[in-house]
Amino acid sequence: MLANFLIRYCVGGYDGEKMVSSNETFDPRLNSWVMGEPMKSGRGYTAAAVLGNSLFAIGGVKEDKNIKDMVRSFLSLGVWYLDSV
Repeated sequence: MLANFLIRYCVGGYDGEKMVSSNETFDPRLNSWVMGEPMKSGRGYTAAAVLGNSLFAIGGVKEDKNIKDMVRSFLSLGVWYLDSV
């Protein structure tokens, strides 16, 4: 989970069976979590960062393979793109 000021983001993870591609945002002004646009594929144990108007998910694990790429979501658009590392 990553906090950007008071807004919190939770991307990817493991649901007990598989890696998930979910993207959730918590807004304390609304006191609720909102589902965002999921990543194109699931990843767990990933690092996340917010820089400017972008949310990055970096690395992680998919099934039994390490992920060595990075995806970016422009927060205003909510669309995920594959970025070079």
